[in-house]
Amino acid sequence: MTPEERFNRIINHQESERIPIAAGVIRVLREKKIRIPQEMAVVGFNDLDFATIVEPRLTTMRMPRFEMGRVAYDMLSKLVKGEKVTQKRVVLKTKLIIRESS
Repeated sequence: MTPEERFNRIINHQESERIPIAAGVIRVLREKKIRIPQEMAVVGFNDLDFATIVEPRLTTMRMPRFEMGRVAYDMLSKLVKGEKVTQKRVVLKTKLIIRESS
């Protein structure tokens, strides 16, 4: 693969406490002697606790998890009561937390 054909970033959108995929990606990149972030940037989602423990610390998108749960509860509660849910799409504000992995 030529340098022009190589990708230079990995963005993981399915992060969980049980399976920290971005942490595994960082481990494999380090094993392969790929420098983070100079050769490959790694970005995760949810800003979970492990993001500040891995080396290099993980850049993440902080998701408003409490607010997501509240909105989902409100919608489900209306459905259970037989009420109409008028708002089908909800956009919540996220925050990019830049750390050493990007």
